[in-house]
Amino acid sequence: MILGYHQIVTEDCRYLYSVDSGLFEQHMAALQSMESEHLVTFDDGYLSQGYVAAPLLDRYSAKGCFFITGAWVGQDGYMSWTDLKELHRNGHHIGAHGWSHKMLTQCTAAELREEVSRPKDVLEQRLGAQVSAISCPGGAWDSRVARACAEAGYSTMYTSDAWTRRRRVQGVDVAGRLMMRRGWAAADLKLLIAAERKPYAPVRLRSALSRAVRRTLGVRLYHVIWCFLAGWTPSDDLEGSRVAAGKGDYSS
Repeated sequence: MILGYHQIVTEDCRYLYSVDSGLFEQHMAALQSMESEHLVTFDDGYLSQGYVAAPLLDRYSAKGCFFITGAWVGQDGYMSWTDLKELHRNGHHIGAHGWSHKMLTQCTAAELREEVSRPKDVLEQRLGAQVSAISCPGGAWDSRVARACAEAGYSTMYTSDAWTRRRRVQGVDVAGRLMMRRGWAAADLKLLIAAERKPYAPVRLRSALSRAVRRTLGVRLYHVIWCFLAGWTPSDDLEGSRVAAGKGDYSS
């Protein structure tokens, strides 16, 4: 299974997708004890990922894939180019997460090209490394987005549906991820991973219901409702933002 993280926090945070650093370490220990391999990914490029999550990954000899929102690099609360170069030097993978975090399915043709091509070009130039993977902001994608990602040169596109089987769409491999939530302990993680082999597990049925609701409401309205439930506001998507209470100084 592929796991997706956002903030890794060292203090209380109301953001739904923040994970306490102690729980994150428990997750890493649990994954190390399992026979199968699991990819650990991170979205947005938050400062806490470099200063809190990366050292814990190194402690467990694990490598992560960090999907970076290009326009946010170096902004308040986000990793700098120096931080990203350090991650790359330490053997972690760097991917793209759009240029400005726009929902790719809502972009015009020109916007879509910029959102998928520009971060790849800039990341490759600044880091001197190939960027072959992209994760879709909000997990939103369709065949048009897949085709644009393939044309931009990506080999893999990650979504936010844990139960999507890896498949090829419009020339790019599409892979789902389990997006980790606040308060999930190692025992919860193990149950969720076990559900991968159980099509009718309650968590999978809830996920299917969520997808049905999203299709019914449409991406924009669903995103507004999601922001409210997640303890996250649209202004958190703006340049220079900080998500919820995960505002600690991790640079010291």
